[in-house]
Amino acid sequence: MGRDNWTALEISAQLGLLEVVQSLIKHPKTDLHIETPRGSALHLGAKAGNFKICQFLLLEDPSLLTIKDSEG
Repeated sequence: MGRDNWTALEISAQLGLLEVVQSLIKHPKTDLHIETPRGSALHLGAKAGNFKICQFLLLEDPSLLTIKDSEG
């Protein structure tokens, strides 16, 4: 996480940098399920209209579509 609390994955997903996202998820410490106050990489990619990013992330980990119970 950078100085401004953005991860490289979040930035890349929002900017539509598919090749960078593909490289980042190869790193063992990259967690696709991290959610910041801005949302997850999937959420940020979708919000920015970067649907190739979203498609790639979902093919890599379909569990990203799992809805979490907010009541615990």
